[in-house]
Amino acid sequence: MAQARNTFIKSKLNKDLDARLMPQGEYRDAVNIQVNKSEGDSVGSLENVLGNYPVLNIATMPGLAAGLECIGQQIDESSGYVYLFLTDNFQSLSFDKEAKNYIIQFDTNNSNEGAAATKILVEGAFLNFSTDYRIYASNILEDFLFWTDNYNQPRKINIGFAEDNANYYTTEDQISVAKYNPYQAIELWQASTLGGTGKYETTMKDATSKFLPSGGIGSFKQNYTAGETEVRLSAFTGQIAAFDSNTPSTNSISGTTYGGATVGILLNSTGVITIIPNAVVTSIVVAGVGNSAWDLTISNAQFPALSATAEQIVLNPNLYYNPDFAGDPAYLEDKFVRFSYRYRFDDNEYSIMAPFTQPAFIPKQDGYFVYNKDTPINLQLEDDQTAAYRSTIVSFMENKVDDITLRIPLPFEKSELSNKLKIQELEILYKESDGLAVKVIDTIPIAKLTESPSVDPNTFAYNYISKKPIKTLPNDVITRVFDKVPVRALAQEIASNRIVYGNFQNKHTPPTSLDYNVGVSQKSPFNLQDGTIRVTTANTYTEGSTIGTNQGSGNIEVGSFVSGSGVEAGTQITAVTGTEPNFSNITLNKDITTASANTVLTITAFSDDKDTVSIVEYPNATVKQNRTYQVGVVLSDRYGRTSSVILSSNENLVVAENNAFQGDTIYAPYLGKEVQASTFLGNSLKVLFNSVISSSNNRSLGSPGIYNGDVGVDYNPLGWYSYKIVVKQTEQEYYNVYLPGIMAAYPQNTSLEINKTSHTVLINDNINKVPRDLNEVGPDQKQFRSSVRLFGRVENTNLSGTQYVSNTLNLQNPAKMNDQYYSDNQSHTVSTISTLQDLFDYNPNDRPSPSYFPQFYLLDSNPLVARLSTANKIGQIATLNYNPGEAQINAAATTPIDYPAWTDTTPVTGNIPIKNISGSIATNAIVTGIGIPEGTYVAIFNVATASNPAKIGLNNAVVLSTNDVLYFAPGRELTLGNRELTIPGIQYLSVYETEPVNSLLDIFWETTTTGIISDLNTLILNSSDAAGGVGLFTPEWDETITTNDNIFNAPVFLVDAFGTNLPVYDATGPTAGVFNIELGNVLNLNNTNVQSFFELTYTNSGTAAGSFNIKPKPSYIDNIFFSTDQTVRLFNFEITVVTKDVDGVASTNVIAINNSPLGPINVSPVTTQRKENGNVVPQLSAIIRSNRTQVSSPIVEINAHNGAGNTSLRTSDFDYTLLSFNDLNAPAGSQSVLNSNYFQLDQSVESSTSTKIGAIKLLPNQNMPASRFQFVLAARDAGGQGQQVTYSSIIDLRVQPASVTTAELSCLDEPGGSQNNNYPIVLIGITGAGIGQNGYYLFPTTGIGNLDDGNNTITINNTDAVTSTGGSCPNVPTIPFFVSGGLTSTTKNAVYTLYAGIGGSHPCTECGAAFSTPVTETAVDITGYSFEIV
Repeated sequence: MAQARNTFIKSKLNKDLDARLMPQGEYRDAVNIQVNKSEGDSVGSLENVLGNYPVLNIATMPGLAAGLECIGQQIDESSGYVYLFLTDNFQSLSFDKEAKNYIIQFDTNNSNEGAAATKILVEGAFLNFSTDYRIYASNILEDFLFWTDNYNQPRKINIGFAEDNANYYTTEDQISVAKYNPYQAIELWQASTLGGTGKYETTMKDATSKFLPSGGIGSFKQNYTAGETEVRLSAFTGQIAAFDSNTPSTNSISGTTYGGATVGILLNSTGVITIIPNAVVTSIVVAGVGNSAWDLTISNAQFPALSATAEQIVLNPNLYYNPDFAGDPAYLEDKFVRFSYRYRFDDNEYSIMAPFTQPAFIPKQDGYFVYNKDTPINLQLEDDQTAAYRSTIVSFMENKVDDITLRIPLPFEKSELSNKLKIQELEILYKESDGLAVKVIDTIPIAKLTESPSVDPNTFAYNYISKKPIKTLPNDVITRVFDKVPVRALAQEIASNRIVYGNFQNKHTPPTSLDYNVGVSQKSPFNLQDGTIRVTTANTYTEGSTIGTNQGSGNIEVGSFVSGSGVEAGTQITAVTGTEPNFSNITLNKDITTASANTVLTITAFSDDKDTVSIVEYPNATVKQNRTYQVGVVLSDRYGRTSSVILSSNENLVVAENNAFQGDTIYAPYLGKEVQASTFLGNSLKVLFNSVISSSNNRSLGSPGIYNGDVGVDYNPLGWYSYKIVVKQTEQEYYNVYLPGIMAAYPQNTSLEINKTSHTVLINDNINKVPRDLNEVGPDQKQFRSSVRLFGRVENTNLSGTQYVSNTLNLQNPAKMNDQYYSDNQSHTVSTISTLQDLFDYNPNDRPSPSYFPQFYLLDSNPLVARLSTANKIGQIATLNYNPGEAQINAAATTPIDYPAWTDTTPVTGNIPIKNISGSIATNAIVTGIGIPEGTYVAIFNVATASNPAKIGLNNAVVLSTNDVLYFAPGRELTLGNRELTIPGIQYLSVYETEPVNSLLDIFWETTTTGIISDLNTLILNSSDAAGGVGLFTPEWDETITTNDNIFNAPVFLVDAFGTNLPVYDATGPTAGVFNIELGNVLNLNNTNVQSFFELTYTNSGTAAGSFNIKPKPSYIDNIFFSTDQTVRLFNFEITVVTKDVDGVASTNVIAINNSPLGPINVSPVTTQRKENGNVVPQLSAIIRSNRTQVSSPIVEINAHNGAGNTSLRTSDFDYTLLSFNDLNAPAGSQSVLNSNYFQLDQSVESSTSTKIGAIKLLPNQNMPASRFQFVLAARDAGGQGQQVTYSSIIDLRVQPASVTTAELSCLDEPGGSQNNNYPIVLIGITGAGIGQNGYYLFPTTGIGNLDDGNNTITINNTDAVTSTGGSCPNVPTIPFFVSGGLTSTTKNAVYTLYAGIGGSHPCTECGAAFSTPVTETAVDITGYSFEIV
């Protein structure tokens, strides 16, 4: 048999041409095939294509909830895994704590398929999936599954961890790409390690000094038995003095007496110092030959047995001394160091760095000047003030700290840290003030981090001992102050092994301003806001009842936690009356059971936001004076996305706790005379929040609301979580100019310009601190000006009548050498800088008499002198406590004379005659002049008599000639025989401060003041009578609401921070409470204020007094229904609340009613009418009969609309969707005919009924089989799939024949004739069809194959069938002869007769007589055929 072969090389489907004209290489129709494209001889041939078949039904998978929908998938082709994102949450209006969300893994390589090949990786409501936000962007990168849905923040999981443990991921913190942000700085304070209840100390310590600056160490002259109170020392180094830490400025470090020092014994072999309890030094005197020993006496205690070789005595021992210190004592000496930390998580990601501490710096000697110019007991001589102006630096301004305990606050208790945040390591960071590098001190593994979980469970203490850091962080880490992970993103892809996001929101929208004020004042006393109260009456106190007490201490405030016997955990104070110690009427929010009389209850602060610890934590830190500070607030979500700096909208002056607060910008002036310098411990900035930090959760505005991590109530993981106080201060670098005193007026004219001009000597580095202006100067110019402005800080004082320490020449009160200069914030300018000789035309060889120029420091070196233009007097006049003298040599000889040094063995009269004496000359006067050695002083002075000239004796040998001039300055003798210029004079330390450099950088600097916003808000509410928010409410309005309906199902009350309803304000009580409530802004998600859509009703009397509700207005009804556009149907409501306190003082707060947007609830679509084949029916029939030719009229029609109450809106955002259309006779897997052009869904609006019609019609398609087609039609509004209404039925286009046979009919050509005529027929019997369609159909053809239209469909043409005699023969095999009725022999014979057409009335046959009974009827196998009646 010949074969036809066709190769489909063109691979082209062609339905346009007739089959007879089809070109070679093309084909007319194809299903489940592909054209072979190989290089072999099979190219162009057709091959079967494997079809799809179901492998997993999530509806039947064990462990999954019912009603889930897949909203995203990710295929890992390398492993054969498919990852599915499932949810049953069909809305995104708010978080659904009951939602069932899953991420599952399906293994396509698993031959078991189905549930056996499936694993749940993550499940929980916290995933917050929604069918409104499908996951179109997901990627596999190494072992990580990343995804984003533009609803939540981008997330990821480690697939391996999730495979091993389905409960590994349970919170947003664990799956967010942006990691948890450690917002708290390291704490540098702690409970005192020296003991004592309620005592606290800084963790910055000097662990290497054996004694304090006021102490020393000595060796014992001999061994002593126990019980002695006096010992002899053979050597001693340091000082011996008491030091009063309460009033340190009154101490001279060396002290006014040599008593009061504490005592310890140092064991040489171990270095351990043992304190002798209560022992104090009462006296110490020099002793022994040549004053080489000291006798020391103590009181209040006795010495233990002492060994001269094994032990030493330590006076004023350093209680923090550590003989085993392993660090570098000098490493931090020249450094201002700050510390921070960061976390490493389970996937080797790092958090951003926590805020850095303030510099860990305490100056040596605690910043105090040591003074001990003279000593009768051979102690070390020190005078730091004189050393400062001589060197122009303060040498002890170095860091004494070498041991620091870094107390790192943990976000969870130690036992939970690994599980909650998946933290693996903690890195402790280090940064020097003059460097950019951030270095790592140490890396702490999680095992060590969580040791001793019950000890200080929320803090990890690390002891840093001045060691060099181990590594430096890369630059990109240093500049990473926040994670650049979007808040939300629609697109995500992998590029160069990196995750890239697109179409994203990169940050939150912060509030435009906050309501706070800033003040500056002295640092507050250390206070952790805790306290105690004593219950005076035994009782069981129920929630809300009052506990009477008149005994309390510390801070007893609303909101504080209470603990003690019979007190339930979480108990808080809701009301309190009185002040310390007379507290009364304490009210709690929980029951106290069986509280006995005198029970002491412990009060703990609600949070640490109000703690004042800086006076202990940073004892030497202070806010710089004469500076302007702008204080801002930076908000951050939990994952480190920060706001810009937010400033205050409040410019009012507020007085609170005796401090003035105003705006966000404040000037800190120099302190005035009202502040006692002796008690001043530093200033600090203070922030007073007047209103809570509020933010609405509005996606369209990018406003995130306030964080809430509780999945049970108002869950909002992306809300603002923490705050940080930041400060801008543009006045930066400045110098302190340490000067050897300031001379007011002029040296030889003490009244000239006394309040306008002063002078001072510039030496060493002061020449650079106060530089001369050298621009546009001439070559011979000797006098210059300086453009530096100076602010006087310390001036030398008038020390007239100053007392000296007994038996010494030490000043009794060294603090009186100088004093604070109060400049009233006015600056001084340097009008002239020149050498002393040029400035005053001074000739050292021709000095004025008397000469007060020696008051200038280093006069003989001709120093630079600055002439100061001042607004007020600064310094002292030249004659102050200075009475110089002058004389000439009175010798007869004309040649120089050698005068030997005068000694006690020489005559009692001097050996150098003098004349022309002016001013004052006295013993110990300092002598200068030509040929006079330095250090020369008057050893003896004899005044002139009638017979003898005045004479002097000098301590040095000199060579002098007659008339040589000698100059005498007041001097004094020190204990050890030295002499010095008599002080007082003007040469005492004075200090100027240079004008700071003004930075042009607009930078706010972070501080260590941080906290959680919700805690701060609670504290603000607890401290006022303002409303804390609204009580519980249920918004239950749907889109059918009218203007007579409320949007809340019950009145809504205002509540305080504890959820208690606020009463209505009553002036007669008086009772603090609500005075008025008004509707504030109502913003839709487009940020359009639609307040006009609503009205608020406020109730101020009756059982609902103090409550409100809201009704819609006609403008709402006309415009709003449950539409697909959430931005116009969801609203953020605000109310303006006026409350009054008991004094009638009103405060106004704007409160957000809802944390998530509110809007109408959807009403499912409403069906008004159904039709089948044009006939109205109450419900669609299970089977609707039709045929393939019914293409002009619909088979099914549905009238329906959305649930809107307003009829004009009912067809908006409403349509029909064919969910499925299946050929029930087709093989499994290929039944869907949705895209086969068999049927058509038409939609049209019927205005008269405000409905939309959905009509199903047949399309004229010759390829459509006569089959049964089941459809599911959905009427869907904005409620989506979850609230759609569906309609389903089977359209049956076929019939099932009762019988199909073939036969031959025989008849005679004429009655009585002899010739038989035979006619082949196909006889089909039909029952159960439509009216007029049942009976026998006779087809004049040889077989059923001749009736097949090519699609195995037999079409029975009822319309054109021959039903009566007469007319012409159709002469078409597919036109049947039909007799209706039951399938009886009568009906069969009737159709035969009709076909025979006796008498030639039907020329289809040539029968002249009736058909004879068929010889045989053969049943036909109709398997694979469909039948239809048309």
